[in-house]
Amino acid sequence: MDLKLQHLLLQSDPPELLPGVREIFARLQREKVPFGIASNAPYDFVKATVAKHKLPVEVMMGVENYENPKPNPEPYLKLAKALDVAESDFSQTFIFEDSKTGMQAAVAAGMYAVGIRTGYSDAVLRGLGAKVTLTDLSEADW
Repeated sequence: MDLKLQHLLLQSDPPELLPGVREIFARLQREKVPFGIASNAPYDFVKATVAKHKLPVEVMMGVENYENPKPNPEPYLKLAKALDVAESDFSQTFIFEDSKTGMQAAVAAGMYAVGIRTGYSDAVLRGLGAKVTLTDLSEADW
């Protein structure tokens, strides 16, 4: 984890977006659906990535915003609180995740886990609790 954090902080150019990210964020914003980012990456990295891509994300958190990062559900619970999402709505709160620890955190939080198959297969993500899996966010149809 420490090596990953050091590597991310040294990155001068944030990563490119997965297909569909820009479109889904714009739709969420347009339809006034609360959304945000809870990442295990450092906050400054998340903020730089959002700024580089000019994404309409108002609520974002990095690893230093929680005592217990993913796979603990704390990141998603804190994000839900920041977005005023009631616990009674957690089962209908979509979490898009491409990591094992993120998938475990979403499931542990009682949220609707959607696996993105960037590094893991459908079987692996479903085995971790994904309700559905997608190649990328461009396949999200709701």
